Amino acid sequence: MDSEKVLPVIDLGLAKGPTRSALVEQLRDALTTVGFIYLKGVEGFDEVELLRLTKWFYR
Repeated sequence: MDSEKVLPVIDLGLAKGPTRSALVEQLRDALTTVGFIYLKGVEGFDEVELLRLTKWFYR
């Protein structure tokens, strides 16, 4: 039996500057081994707007 997989948390704030290549490697590894990711540090993310649009979409 495989050990449990942990959902990788990827910080998109690393996309700027010298950490960009490390971010790309993290994304590639997470998506090819686990298949899903949790993103944080998404510039311009507005939780209230996301919820509003989700409610609108699923009416």
